[in-house]
Amino acid sequence: YEAMDRLSPGHDGDIGRTMLSEVNKVTYRTPDYMLSSAQDYRKGKPGFQQHIWQATLGPDALAFALHRGNADETAYKYWVGRFPRAAQHRNVLVALYDIAEQPLPGPATVYPADAEGNAMPSPGPSEEELLPCTVAVLRRAAFDEVREANGWVLARSGDGYLALRSQQPVRWTPDGVLQGEGLIADGRRNVWICQMGRRAVDGPFDAWCARIAGSRVAYGDLSVEYDAPGLGRVAFAWEGDFTVDGLAVPLSGYPRFDNPYCRAEHGAGVYEIAYGGRSLRLDFGRGRREETPAPPPAH
Repeated sequence: YEAMDRLSPGHDGDIGRTMLSEVNKVTYRTPDYMLSSAQDYRKGKPGFQQHIWQATLGPDALAFALHRGNADETAYKYWVGRFPRAAQHRNVLVALYDIAEQPLPGPATVYPADAEGNAMPSPGPSEEELLPCTVAVLRRAAFDEVREANGWVLARSGDGYLALRSQQPVRWTPDGVLQGEGLIADGRRNVWICQMGRRAVDGPFDAWCARIAGSRVAYGDLSVEYDAPGLGRVAFAWEGDFTVDGLAVPLSGYPRFDNPYCRAEHGAGVYEIAYGGRSLRLDFGRGRREETPAPPPAH
């Protein structure tokens, strides 16, 4: 904190890609899919192996987008590209990317003579490659169906559905996307939209695809409005609120845990978890763990 107090006036407080600043995470999970993200986390800043968002329908049936930090996809430095501004509400996520044209100033990295492989230091900010594209991992072979319609890539795994759309045109490639198949979108500015669905809620896959493909999407300058089927009009930009049907969705300030099994504020130190008639109370201040016994079996 003392170092941050000494920063020059107007500095945004971000003093390096390895700084472990606050992260506001959200996960929406159903029996058929899960969508997770770190909301509005260090937008436009250099990353350091962080993973901002992912849609998961199975062990290999997944999708996520990122800015690659390195052209060599075999190196862990692949994960040190620039961050998007991401936001999520329930089953819809928007990620905005604004990749700088020039790296930050600073000295060059000094590489130890005996360093090699993953022991090599990450390049300094002045040596960023700043590749002019974003990529999305999406392995077609891992899904039961994959189709394209009106700019959307639509996929099904079991009874779970995935819709992915890029503002910039995309091309399929087996190269350059984490040693597997995915999409590359050229351009330093881009918007990725992801919406999830499931048969139990959204009906047959064909009908769901038709609703997604027929939905309104309007792009601006690092902004988008999307009439998400089943959710409403989603609006997001590089600055300002994330809104759904005109109402702002908080991207921070929510409890440490807030789900059907546990709700606890930040710094509470006591977590009470309940499910199916049983409960678990964790008291970190007193170092105590209290669990209710299982109910007797029904006769």
